[in-house]
Amino acid sequence: MLSSDEAARFTQQHYFAYRGLYDSPIADAWTPQPINIASVNTPYVVGPTKGIDGASYTQIQDAVNAALQQQKGNQRIYIKVQPGTYIGTVYVPAEAPPITLFGAGDAPEKTIISLGLDSMISPATYRTIVNANQQYQSGDPAWYMYDVCASKQNKTIDTTCTAVLWSQSDEFQLKNLTVVNSLLDTVLLAVYRAFRCRCR
Repeated sequence: MLSSDEAARFTQQHYFAYRGLYDSPIADAWTPQPINIASVNTPYVVGPTKGIDGASYTQIQDAVNAALQQQKGNQRIYIKVQPGTYIGTVYVPAEAPPITLFGAGDAPEKTIISLGLDSMISPATYRTIVNANQQYQSGDPAWYMYDVCASKQNKTIDTTCTAVLWSQSDEFQLKNLTVVNSLLDTVLLAVYRAFRCRCR
């Protein structure tokens, strides 16, 4: 439990008031503008079924890859995601132009990006889980981000590699979506099953 004085520091105004290193912060207040998607018309639409509700892609990363390969210049890219649960990661590389990734449902809970990743898994297991649909290929815009984790020589991946959504790009926006590392759900289900089995 936080005291009133402690809780007072955890506000948007305070959190976004500084940048730089923790021990030498620089006053630089960030006041983001509202993300307006009301009149967006985009060719990059992701949905559970291709061809339904304008969906051209069934995997969000495929839409990101296509947008980055086709985009000329530095205009903002809009990627619309129809309601549903999308299993997999989304990586946006550093050199990407501004991207807005937004859910088309009436609430963030209607559009979910989810995957269960544990920092203690091996790089081989990471490759099996994250690239199950071969959405990361050598030469793709975000290949180097995937390869950083997939080619690790350590026994386990680190915490960075457990990110379900990982953007290195400036001006990246996310609206009306839920991003979940579902690892805890898997662990709780395993504990529940083990407990249930012992009780029989």
